[in-house]
This record gives sequence, structure tokens and C-alpha cells, in this order.
Amino acid sequence: MYYIEDEVKHFDIMKVVDTFGLFYHIYYQFDYLCTIEQWGYDLSNHCFDHNCEPEQLLKNEMAHIFQVTGALNALAAIYYEEEPKDD
Repeated sequence: MYYIEDEVKHFDIMKVVDTFGLFYHIYYQFDYLCTIEQWGYDLSNHCFDHNCEPEQLLKNEMAHIFQVTGALNALAAIYYEEEPKDD
């Protein structure tokens, strides 16, 4: 984009072809090398099949947080439990 801006600021009719080449290069990068479009497509397919409302997403995240917290509490209970007596 810097080079395109530079070409526009210092316009020279002989370098118009270079500018078209720069525009094609940017198009090629976004169309073939950028994965944002694929991510958006995957997200839209997932939300088409599942409930992606913000309230439901928050409920799902809280369920995972509580599950992890419960596992950590169980580990802490085992760690802080007194050792059994020899008898």
C-alpha cells in the first residue's frame, strides 16, 4: 500500500502499469494467501447449525470455567488432604 500511495503522490504516466501490478499483487494476497475468508465461512457454517447468540456463548464459556474450577478444587483437596496414618 505504501508503494501505491507513493505512485499516486508522484504520478507519472509511464508508471501506470507498475501501479496496476501493485494492485494485482494486493488482490492476489487477499484472495489466495489470506485465510480470513475461510475463517468467516467456517464461523458462519457453525453458527448456522448452532446457537451463536451472545447469551448462549456466555453460558457455554461459564460452563467451561466452572468445570475447570471444579477440577482444580478437586486437585487442591487431594493435595491439602492429610496423609493417612500408618495403622
